[in-house]
Amino acid sequence: MSYKAMDAVFDADIKDGLAKYVLLAIAKHADDQGECYPSGERLAKLTGLSRRTVLRKIDWLEKAGYVSIRRRTKDGKKTANL
Repeated sequence: MSYKAMDAVFDADIKDGLAKYVLLAIAKHADDQGECYPSGERLAKLTGLSRRTVLRKIDWLEKAGYVSIRRRTKDGKKTANL
């Protein structure tokens, strides 16, 4: 858990409350470099939101520049995004 990442979320001027809540749940999983890979299901369970809502908010956060997603594969198959 990165308190630094969580503090940054609290300080961020994000007007969309659900997006900020999802970002806080993501920050809970971040390491000292700010990297993490919680699943949509995990974030949905933590926030009480539907998986679909979580994924929509992550898309919004990515477009707004609050997160960057590195899509990864291994042996040509999708693995957890970073």
